[in-house]
Amino acid sequence: MLLVLVLLVIVYLVASPMWSEDTPEDTSGEETFAVATIDHTLLVGLELTHGEGSLSFALNDKATEWDWSENGEVPLDNMAFATVVTSLNDARSKYKLEGVTAEELAEYGLDDPSMKVKFSFSDSSSKEYFFGNLNSFNNLYYISEASAPTTVYMVDAAVKTALE
Repeated sequence: MLLVLVLLVIVYLVASPMWSEDTPEDTSGEETFAVATIDHTLLVGLELTHGEGSLSFALNDKATEWDWSENGEVPLDNMAFATVVTSLNDARSKYKLEGVTAEELAEYGLDDPSMKVKFSFSDSSSKEYFFGNLNSFNNLYYISEASAPTTVYMVDAAVKTALE
């Protein structure tokens, strides 16, 4: 009986770190970087620029639904906005390029981004992210934040697709 108890204690000590909330989700051992941080509790506006077109949305006065700036009568799915925020907040990158030059930004397509996403917050602040070219070798898009344009990440194509 004592042997079984000792065995259970050993199993517990070995397995308990796997159950801990402090354990990172990426267990591959590779360092990953958070690409974006968007406080959804303060989010009041979203502007998406893709190609020549631009769409603007704002949280209504009751803070219960989103309105399209072009036509507030068009019903919008609140889950679509949650998906946009979640896709960027959850985006992690194995690649973080720092000190990127203007010439390199052009190579990555970030001098003239294919998509821009701007988030406006109730505290009058905003964050804007730029999507550049697709790296067809690894199916990752180059992305940077307007406030830190010389830092470039690479994110899964699914992140951009969620925004589109």
